[in-house]
Amino acid sequence: MLKKMFWLMLFLVLSSVAFSQDEIETEQCAECHGAGNEKAAIVTPDQIDASVHEGTDCIECHEDIVKLPHLEKLDQVNCGSCHEDETAMYKQHGIPTLGSDPQIPACKDCHGIHDVLASDNINSRSHPGNLTETCGSCHEDPDVIKKHPFLPDHPVLTYQSSVHGSI
Repeated sequence: MLKKMFWLMLFLVLSSVAFSQDEIETEQCAECHGAGNEKAAIVTPDQIDASVHEGTDCIECHEDIVKLPHLEKLDQVNCGSCHEDETAMYKQHGIPTLGSDPQIPACKDCHGIHDVLASDNINSRSHPGNLTETCGSCHEDPDVIKKHPFLPDHPVLTYQSSVHGSI
Protein backbone atom coordinates (compact mmCIF):
# COMPACT_ATOMS: atom_id res chain seq x y z
CA MET A 1 0.00 0.00 0.00
CA LEU A 2 2.80 2.40 0.90
CA LYS A 3 4.57 1.56 -2.31
CA LYS A 4 1.48 2.47 -4.37
CA MET A 5 1.11 5.68 -2.38
CA PHE A 6 4.77 6.55 -3.01
CA TRP A 7 4.41 6.05 -6.79
CA LEU A 8 1.19 8.02 -6.88
CA MET A 9 2.76 10.94 -5.00
CA LEU A 10 5.85 10.82 -7.20
CA PHE A 11 3.69 10.82 -10.32
CA LEU A 12 1.65 13.81 -9.10
CA VAL A 13 4.75 15.82 -8.17
CA LEU A 14 6.51 15.10 -11.45
CA SER A 15 3.35 15.78 -13.46
CA SER A 16 2.84 19.14 -11.83
CA VAL A 17 6.44 20.11 -12.58
CA ALA A 18 6.32 18.86 -16.16
CA PHE A 19 2.99 20.41 -17.06
CA SER A 20 3.14 23.64 -15.14
CA GLN A 21 4.56 26.68 -16.83
CA ASP A 22 5.25 29.88 -15.04
CA GLU A 23 3.17 32.67 -16.49
CA ILE A 24 5.29 35.34 -18.08
CA GLU A 25 4.93 38.64 -16.24
CA THR A 26 5.14 42.07 -17.87
CA GLU A 27 8.01 42.92 -15.51
CA GLN A 28 10.01 40.09 -17.06
CA CYS A 29 9.42 41.58 -20.52
CA ALA A 30 10.65 44.94 -19.27
CA GLU A 31 14.00 43.40 -18.36
CA CYS A 32 14.85 43.26 -22.08
CA HIS A 33 12.41 45.78 -23.51
CA GLY A 34 13.16 48.53 -21.01
CA ALA A 35 15.63 51.29 -21.81
CA GLY A 36 19.21 50.22 -22.30
CA ASN A 37 18.84 47.11 -24.44
CA GLU A 38 19.80 47.94 -28.00
CA LYS A 39 18.61 44.58 -29.39
CA ALA A 40 14.99 44.85 -28.28
CA ALA A 41 12.26 47.38 -29.02
CA ILE A 42 11.79 49.74 -26.10
CA VAL A 43 8.37 49.18 -24.55
CA THR A 44 7.72 50.05 -20.95
CA PRO A 45 4.78 49.30 -18.66
CA ASP A 46 4.31 53.07 -18.39
CA GLN A 47 3.76 53.29 -22.16
CA ILE A 48 1.13 50.58 -22.01
CA ASP A 49 -0.53 52.14 -18.96
CA ALA A 50 -0.76 55.50 -20.78
CA SER A 51 -2.66 53.79 -23.62
CA VAL A 52 -6.14 52.34 -23.93
CA HIS A 53 -4.55 49.01 -23.02
CA GLU A 54 -3.76 50.10 -19.46
CA GLY A 55 -3.32 47.09 -17.21
CA THR A 56 -2.90 44.68 -20.11
CA ASP A 57 -0.08 42.17 -19.77
CA CYS A 58 2.25 41.72 -22.75
CA ILE A 59 1.26 38.11 -23.34
CA GLU A 60 -2.42 39.04 -23.61
CA CYS A 61 -1.59 40.51 -27.03
CA HIS A 62 1.59 38.61 -27.84
CA GLU A 63 -0.05 35.21 -27.51
CA ASP A 64 2.78 33.42 -29.31
CA ILE A 65 5.25 34.13 -26.50
CA VAL A 66 5.34 31.00 -24.36
CA LYS A 67 8.87 31.18 -22.99
CA LEU A 68 11.68 33.66 -22.48
CA PRO A 69 13.74 34.62 -24.25
CA HIS A 70 11.16 34.58 -27.04
CA LEU A 71 11.75 34.19 -30.76
CA GLU A 72 13.15 37.26 -32.48
CA LYS A 73 10.32 37.35 -35.03
CA LEU A 74 6.87 37.28 -33.43
CA ASP A 75 3.51 36.72 -35.07
CA GLN A 76 1.44 39.79 -35.86
CA VAL A 77 -0.81 40.62 -32.91
CA ASN A 78 -4.40 39.56 -33.45
CA CYS A 79 -6.35 42.57 -32.17
CA GLY A 80 -9.54 40.68 -32.99
CA SER A 81 -9.01 38.31 -30.09
CA CYS A 82 -10.27 41.16 -27.86
CA HIS A 83 -11.79 43.58 -30.38
CA GLU A 84 -14.14 41.15 -32.11
CA ASP A 85 -16.80 43.69 -33.12
CA GLU A 86 -14.30 46.12 -34.61
CA THR A 87 -12.54 43.34 -36.51
CA ALA A 88 -15.85 42.08 -37.87
CA MET A 89 -16.69 45.56 -39.19
CA TYR A 90 -13.30 46.06 -40.89
CA LYS A 91 -13.83 43.96 -44.02
CA GLN A 92 -12.46 46.40 -46.55
CA HIS A 93 -10.44 49.58 -46.77
CA GLY A 94 -11.72 51.74 -49.59
CA ILE A 95 -12.27 49.50 -52.59
CA PRO A 96 -9.98 46.52 -51.77
CA THR A 97 -11.27 43.83 -49.42
CA LEU A 98 -9.15 42.27 -46.70
CA GLY A 99 -6.80 39.63 -47.99
CA SER A 100 -6.92 40.93 -51.56
CA ASP A 101 -4.13 43.47 -51.21
CA PRO A 102 -1.03 43.40 -48.99
CA GLN A 103 -1.13 47.20 -48.72
CA ILE A 104 -4.41 47.20 -46.82
CA PRO A 105 -3.49 48.54 -43.39
CA ALA A 106 -3.56 46.43 -40.26
CA CYS A 107 -4.90 47.82 -36.98
CA LYS A 108 -1.43 48.99 -35.90
CA ASP A 109 -0.96 51.03 -39.07
CA CYS A 110 -3.75 53.44 -38.12
CA HIS A 111 -4.00 53.06 -34.35
CA GLY A 112 -0.38 52.53 -33.29
CA ILE A 113 1.33 49.68 -31.56
CA HIS A 114 2.01 50.15 -27.85
CA ASP A 115 0.72 53.71 -27.66
CA VAL A 116 -2.90 53.29 -28.80
CA LEU A 117 -5.04 56.14 -27.53
CA ALA A 118 -8.82 56.56 -27.59
CA SER A 119 -10.00 58.38 -30.70
CA ASP A 120 -11.37 61.25 -28.60
CA ASN A 121 -7.86 61.91 -27.25
CA ILE A 122 -6.36 64.80 -29.24
CA ASN A 123 -3.02 62.94 -29.42
CA SER A 124 -4.59 59.80 -30.90
CA ARG A 125 -3.74 58.84 -34.47
CA SER A 126 -7.45 58.23 -35.02
CA HIS A 127 -8.58 61.58 -33.59
CA PRO A 128 -10.42 63.51 -36.34
CA GLY A 129 -7.82 66.29 -36.15
CA ASN A 130 -5.02 63.82 -36.92
CA LEU A 131 -6.63 61.78 -39.69
CA THR A 132 -4.97 63.67 -42.54
CA GLU A 133 -1.54 62.84 -41.12
CA THR A 134 -2.45 59.26 -40.21
CA CYS A 135 -4.15 58.49 -43.51
CA GLY A 136 -1.65 60.55 -45.47
CA SER A 137 1.22 58.31 -44.35
CA CYS A 138 -0.09 55.78 -46.91
CA HIS A 139 -2.45 57.80 -49.09
CA GLU A 140 0.27 60.30 -50.01
CA ASP A 141 2.79 57.54 -50.73
CA PRO A 142 3.49 57.65 -54.50
CA ASP A 143 3.86 53.85 -54.63
CA VAL A 144 0.43 53.34 -53.06
CA ILE A 145 -1.17 55.90 -55.38
CA LYS A 146 0.51 54.30 -58.42
CA LYS A 147 -0.73 50.82 -57.47
CA HIS A 148 -4.28 52.03 -56.85
CA PRO A 149 -5.30 54.18 -59.83
CA PHE A 150 -8.67 54.99 -58.24
CA LEU A 151 -6.88 57.25 -55.74
CA PRO A 152 -6.49 60.91 -56.72
CA ASP A 153 -2.93 62.24 -57.09
CA HIS A 154 -3.16 64.12 -53.79
CA PRO A 155 -5.85 62.37 -51.73
CA VAL A 156 -5.11 64.26 -48.51
CA LEU A 157 -5.46 67.62 -50.25
CA THR A 158 -8.68 66.38 -51.86
CA TYR A 159 -9.94 65.26 -48.45
CA GLN A 160 -8.95 68.52 -46.76
CA SER A 161 -10.76 70.62 -49.36
CA SER A 162 -13.93 68.50 -49.07
CA VAL A 163 -16.69 68.76 -46.52
CA HIS A 164 -15.08 65.86 -44.62
CA GLY A 165 -11.81 67.68 -44.08
CA SER A 166 -13.47 70.79 -42.74
CA ILE A 167 -15.44 69.10 -39.96
